[in-house]
Amino acid sequence: MTSLDDKKILEDLNAGNYQAFTLLYEKYWETLFLYVQRIIHNESEAKDIIQDTFLTIWNLKGKLGHVHSFKAYALTIAGRKALRYIRAHVQETALTESFIAFLKDAEPNALDQLIKNELARFVEQEIDKLPERMRETYKKSRDEGLSNREIAAIMEVSDQTVKKQLNYSLRHLRLSLSKFHALLAIYFLLH
Repeated sequence: MTSLDDKKILEDLNAGNYQAFTLLYEKYWETLFLYVQRIIHNESEAKDIIQDTFLTIWNLKGKLGHVHSFKAYALTIAGRKALRYIRAHVQETALTESFIAFLKDAEPNALDQLIKNELARFVEQEIDKLPERMRETYKKSRDEGLSNREIAAIMEVSDQTVKKQLNYSLRHLRLSLSKFHALLAIYFLLH
């Protein structure tokens, strides 16, 4: 397929032609996947990012008149989504590592044990506040160590649904833990 063919297909996509979209999807899916996979080193997430990239492109049909190279345009969108994934993952990992470091570095004494117990109780309470299916998804992921695909098969939902439920659960826990962390800081400042 030449660049002239791509230009015609892109024009058809811009006009809302689903067959044109399918042709571009089939032609560029693997290229985009390999690109994102090299960035984030996570096959499942890379596939999700590519699906999201093509969904974004489909939703932009009718507004793609300025695009001269579909490949470059799609790579740009996929690359930005991959970087957003990395930023979100780094923030989640940094918060978790901060709490783990705090718990490991502290001398084992009654106060530390009390804080650990309170933190565990607090996290359990926050998990219990999640909607039932979301809580079940979270526990299958974190407690049972199942992958998104395994959870989706067990719960008879899509991988994307599992991913969204886990993202919401983690966002809820991050916000809750930041409140706990703030209360803990206030406690130590007052004592």
